Amino acid sequence: MWLEFWSNIAVVWLALLCFATLLVPIVALYFMIRGLTMAQDHSRILFEKAQKQTGTMRTKTDQVSERIASPLLNMQVRSARFGSFVRTLWP
Repeated sequence: MWLEFWSNIAVVWLALLCFATLLVPIVALYFMIRGLTMAQDHSRILFEKAQKQTGTMRTKTDQVSERIASPLLNMQVRSARFGSFVRTLWP
């Protein structure tokens, strides 16, 4: 009877040790997953802001390039017309 009592105590003690050693990694994984979820939410917000900013920059770049290129293109069209006019007058 005396040995049976101590073997039951040892089994309970080992079960508690296993529970404690498994509880720490499970809690660590829980908080790690929770932190990753929060990081994903924050990064989504930041990426949406960055996408909005790059869209604004793309629009402004298109406007500026159009404003710069349009006089040059008009000048090229006028010179081509003048060249074709001159070629029709003096073949």
